[in-house]
Amino acid sequence: SHTERGKYSNSGLTHSTAEKLKEQLIKLMENDKLFLKSNLKLKDLANAVGESKHHVSQVINDELETTFSAFVNEYRIKESQALLLNKTDELNMYGIAKESGFNNKTTFSLAFKRHTGLTPSLYQKKFQDSK
Repeated sequence: SHTERGKYSNSGLTHSTAEKLKEQLIKLMENDKLFLKSNLKLKDLANAVGESKHHVSQVINDELETTFSAFVNEYRIKESQALLLNKTDELNMYGIAKESGFNNKTTFSLAFKRHTGLTPSLYQKKFQDSK
């Protein structure tokens, strides 16, 4: 929205810097799996890319069109989906939550349902039945 953009209009972040920062943030998640750190903060991402929290937040909001927690949780959910389908012999729901970067089972279940529309156990059942 127009007013959202205005929020950062004088932050001094150029479009090319924002683009580069966006790529760095995605790489941090996909390659370095920073999302596995359960107490990950915006500050940690900012430190990892050597930028201000303000700029990192701006890129997540404007370029990725999401929020910090949704950005992080998206990767955590993807990780947990893989675990739910492959690791259930050795991990219970708490273990899957922990292994994908969530602090606890409740946060995990809520975020999972928000992202997929299913609870983790329903997701698991649905895909295991289809094997």
